[in-house]
Amino acid sequence: MGIIAWISGVMLLAGFGGSGVMKVMDHPMMVESRNHLGIAKQQFQGLGALEAAGGIGVILGLASNGESYEWIGPLAGLGLLIVGIGAVLAHRKAGDETKDAVPAAVLSVVAIIYIITVIAR
Repeated sequence: MGIIAWISGVMLLAGFGGSGVMKVMDHPMMVESRNHLGIAKQQFQGLGALEAAGGIGVILGLASNGESYEWIGPLAGLGLLIVGIGAVLAHRKAGDETKDAVPAAVLSVVAIIYIITVIAR
């Protein structure tokens, strides 16, 4: 696997995985975000679990090294891309400033880079 795939994969694990764990654990910063966006607690925590699982899936796909489960990585990357786009749209719907959606937009771009580098190898 290429270095760009690994760097983008680790970035996805750190960004989405960290955010996901904070959502699942109901961190005060995430409670504030959840309330602001108008998302139910169970849905927000479920989204957090998907983010954390996606981050792990990205790394598992990279670590598979030609094994039969290497397909997990690109699918996890695609799932995280969808989550990132959804986050950008949620911020726009809530009337947030553009700067509030930048982390999700950047992670979406990283997900695209990851998917391309993993598929193109």
